[in-house]
Amino acid sequence: MAKLDFMDNWNRKLFCLFFTTARLWTEYKEDYYLSKVEETFEIKLKKNLFSKAILKEIFVAKIGDLQHDYFTWTDAGMNYADFLKFMEKLYGKKLQWKGEDTKMIIMLFRNIWFNEEE
Repeated sequence: MAKLDFMDNWNRKLFCLFFTTARLWTEYKEDYYLSKVEETFEIKLKKNLFSKAILKEIFVAKIGDLQHDYFTWTDAGMNYADFLKFMEKLYGKKLQWKGEDTKMIIMLFRNIWFNEEE
């Protein structure tokens, strides 16, 4: 089963039925996640199993295209400016980092609670 790790439960999003995550784009990651749409992932929080979730949708966008605070508030619990700074802190030393032109993989997941059938 595929796994997805979180270092924090930003905005307590992992408690929601649906949640998003933004990850740094690579061609390999895009192909990998596209091949996993509708598959179940183990969701880990600080390396501990937190839940399982089905990958429902994936799309690629530049960080600059995510300037609507509604995305950054619901995804990470912060406004766009702080989100951009946070992404730079995480990914600023990676070759793919190009500031607001950095491509991100945006994924939508549906939580499966442990007492729910997959």
